[in-house]
Amino acid sequence: MDQEHYDSLQTAIRNAIERFQELRLTVVEDMPAGDGALLVERCGDRIDDIVGWLSESAEVVAESRSRKGTGQERDALRHALAFGESQAIKVAASYSRDLVSYGAIKEIRRLASRRGPEWVLWAYSVEQALDGCRAPVEAVQRALVTAWKELAKEAGAGVIVTNTNVGFATRRPVSAD
Repeated sequence: MDQEHYDSLQTAIRNAIERFQELRLTVVEDMPAGDGALLVERCGDRIDDIVGWLSESAEVVAESRSRKGTGQERDALRHALAFGESQAIKVAASYSRDLVSYGAIKEIRRLASRRGPEWVLWAYSVEQALDGCRAPVEAVQRALVTAWKELAKEAGAGVIVTNTNVGFATRRPVSAD
């Protein structure tokens, strides 16, 4: 895989990490004074998990790049992409289930409505920050698909990689023979 594709993948992962770190600041550090700790702590824990999964992916991708020219590059890259994909699936699942699901947003709004105007403003900021994480999550998924396609093209295996809502699927085209 060429440097451009590595850079695109690393950039997508770094952007997602930064966005989730900003989300954590909004959720945890910008929380108004008072007791909302359980909900905020739970959200903070999920965000920390997501940042951890993304950081691990960035490390593995960087490590695979350091293997360039050693003869182990393709195996390291396959491992990095598979690991990155499994982490991206965890990120997308946790983001959609634990942070932006109807139930999660409803809890944030309920907490805010019980606490007063300062909390309502906080909840609005949290929702905006949560929404801002959607595009970076999708960018990581797209960068992984592109990297898989590039790897398959380089291998000359005629493998087709498609993005599904759950992960990625690979198949070999049926020949006309």
